Amino acid sequence: MERGQLFIESCEWQKAEADFEKAAQLEPENAYAYYNWGCSCKYSGRYEEALRLFEKAVSLRTEKESIVFFRGLGDCYERLRRFDKAAEAYEKNKSEFPENASVRWDLAELYCKIGTEPMLDRAILETEEILELKKIRKSYYLVKLADIYQLKEDYAKAIELCEKALKEEPGYSRAYMRLADIYLNGMKNSRKALKTMKTAFVSLRETDALYEDCLRVMTEILGTRGSFKAARSYGDKAIGVWEKEYGSLQAYLDMKKYRNARLYLLGKVYYFSGRMKEAADSFHAMTPCLKEAEAGQEQPANGMCRHCSSRECWEYYAGQGLLAQAAGDFAAACGYYRRALDIDSSDSSTRLRFRECMETAEGKKQRTGFFRKKTIDSITTAQAYGKEEKHDNRN
Repeated sequence: MERGQLFIESCEWQKAEADFEKAAQLEPENAYAYYNWGCSCKYSGRYEEALRLFEKAVSLRTEKESIVFFRGLGDCYERLRRFDKAAEAYEKNKSEFPENASVRWDLAELYCKIGTEPMLDRAILETEEILELKKIRKSYYLVKLADIYQLKEDYAKAIELCEKALKEEPGYSRAYMRLADIYLNGMKNSRKALKTMKTAFVSLRETDALYEDCLRVMTEILGTRGSFKAARSYGDKAIGVWEKEYGSLQAYLDMKKYRNARLYLLGKVYYFSGRMKEAADSFHAMTPCLKEAEAGQEQPANGMCRHCSSRECWEYYAGQGLLAQAAGDFAAACGYYRRALDIDSSDSSTRLRFRECMETAEGKKQRTGFFRKKTIDSITTAQAYGKEEKHDNRN
């Protein structure tokens, strides 16, 4: 079992599966052996087999033994986009662990992913119930609730919740970042967004857990305002944090289980600091589809990312949308953003960019690029899409 866990961490799914299968043979009543076996199958894209193993683990578990069993089952159903079954699994987990905030958040997060108004309302109710629990970090879930109101475009309520979080926990960086995003992307007030993040940096230390996140937010704000020299300074500091923690930027990117998500973050740093060639290189290095294994294959050709509960990468399409938008190809950008939102509707910035491009493509707004000014590197269609133009609109 222990060796199998190490193989899971190194993304060696076949070796992990072999160890967990052997563990299940040796201890056929061990629920964790089947759970871990199911995880290895899930990460290699064999979802139906993973479901069978998760169900077996659930049947063997002791009631209220651990939150992992129904969570694993729900996560697998999410990847299959069987959201009703995912919600059912998370509800069962909630009934066994009603005081566990993270278990309840699994449900709220699923509703946000679906993203319809009724589902967002259910997410709000679920999060409000979380806030009634004892021994939680209240400021964290107040910001989570603000996220949902931002998705509903109720910015006044979202701002109110962020301010409440700051009263609960003065200097809380996550609340400042959410406020800045509301001002920048929701209310199109980059000046107020910049002022908010400057306030955050007054008490922020380089050792803080959210320091790198704050650097990236500042990069986006300054880039949107056209202050690319300052944006590059903050972006380079964010890259420096990754290099310091992992030894090099390449080592940071080489962690297979988070590679797509990290390439997306890096691409956005380059994008908002005006380095379009580097941004395009990062976005194009992502894999668009993390599908099930083809016939005769042990695992998907592109490998499997463990960053989220989707079988395709919404960040890939969001990245392509940014490039198309910068190149002035708003119709293509709409296609990419729509695909990203079909996979996961919970990113408010992508939702707003999609609408912006729709309005521009339909001629309702003046035809302008994403930035207020031209980027440092001249943006052209060839630069945005890359020299070989491999990545077409996949709708």
